[in-house]
Amino acid sequence: MKPQRIILVRHGESQANVDKYLFGKIPDYTIELTEKGCKQAIEAGQQLRDLVKEESLYFYVSPFWRARETFECIANAFPRTQFDYSEELDFASRNGDTSDRMKSLIKYVVNVKSMVYSIIVFLAVKRRLMCMIG
Repeated sequence: MKPQRIILVRHGESQANVDKYLFGKIPDYTIELTEKGCKQAIEAGQQLRDLVKEESLYFYVSPFWRARETFECIANAFPRTQFDYSEELDFASRNGDTSDRMKSLIKYVVNVKSMVYSIIVFLAVKRRLMCMIG
């Protein structure tokens, strides 16, 4: 079934948004939201709830900690029966791609620097959206 609409949400403010040198100190995927980022995500959840009302939802979530935290804050605005979700690895598995190439790509994405990661994510999201909408 094709979605009626697709809404993209970026994570809330992260620790690395506050300290740009953090990328050189800890792995990118472990960077968490700040308190402000959590508040932004909660607010995004409330706004999304107001927008979609009782529509069923499907969330596709990056495995990066800041993205997962953002998802959890947003999801708290909805009854659990209103949505389903998966992470990137789950999405690949559900769509039949469990190849070593896919696993290697995802492992690579987790380890790349921020700018390159953003480009890869953009292209990957675009590809996935094209698969979803036909």
